[in-house]
Amino acid sequence: MKIGRGRRVKRRLYSSFQATWGWGELRGTLRATYEDNEAVHLVMELCEGGELFDRIVARGHYSERAAAAVAKTVAEVVRMCHHNGVMHRDLKPENFLFANKKENSALKAIDFGLSVFFKPGERFSEIVGSPYYMAPEVLKRNYGPEVDIWSAGVILYILLCGVPPFWAETEQGVALAILRGAIDFKREPWPQVSDSAKSLVRQMLEPDPKRRLTAQQVLDHPWIQNAKKASNVPLGDIVRARLKQFSVMNRFKKKALRLCFGRHHHLQFVKPEATQPKGLMQDELLALPTIGRPIRAFYIGKLSQKIAIRTMEMGFIPHILA
Repeated sequence: MKIGRGRRVKRRLYSSFQATWGWGELRGTLRATYEDNEAVHLVMELCEGGELFDRIVARGHYSERAAAAVAKTVAEVVRMCHHNGVMHRDLKPENFLFANKKENSALKAIDFGLSVFFKPGERFSEIVGSPYYMAPEVLKRNYGPEVDIWSAGVILYILLCGVPPFWAETEQGVALAILRGAIDFKREPWPQVSDSAKSLVRQMLEPDPKRRLTAQQVLDHPWIQNAKKASNVPLGDIVRARLKQFSVMNRFKKKALRLCFGRHHHLQFVKPEATQPKGLMQDELLALPTIGRPIRAFYIGKLSQKIAIRTMEMGFIPHILA
């Protein structure tokens, strides 16, 4: 991994790794660092087992029991982060990799680039993260570590049905859906999912952060505590198919962004001025993410997403170049 040489960037990055140095079982390990005149180079642990969704799709058999095991690991990561005063702020399936290809491989969290230290009661206003997984209070610019539980709840929802709880063709639409907070438990396979699993999802996706579960409360929930006794009946091919499409679409969007803007462009979010009111207005939602200054990532994301959806509707899977 290569990052810029700015003092602020290096200080923030080193602090992040220092805070999580002893978490080898839960997160990818930093092996070494090298610095030249242009950048700092990070040598990271090689996780050869692949991404979370890819492993699920490849296994063939997928059930509530398997989803509960993953949810437990995600909650353990959040608990460890918060215990050490670290807020991840970008939890999503792509940021969980298997250490190796063995069936019992450890699942590890990666990408702490947006993580920050926090103190009890401290509030943040910077809009960061990935749209599907943002908590409503992030969009309202007033949040704390509870946002990680929301993101973990979104991951759990996807694990159980194959699609995100808040979906739209544009990032503006996703943001509005998150603020509305309506969760669909009617589509397949939710009628077959246990009430205990749905209860946990609801409590993790509680719009009020003060009423949302903590990481420890998630781990103490009966569905997690009895994970080994959870239903092992397959959730169905539809869930695996959705997970595969969702994973492919995410990678397709990343490749589209790289091709359009090259390696030196970075996804940024508009920072609010001190004089602006809290919360997002309609026109602010339209300008939420930007790439550089002149072109909005919103439009590129919308275009690449539509291409991926239309391609899969025609029966083709987009080929992702290395």
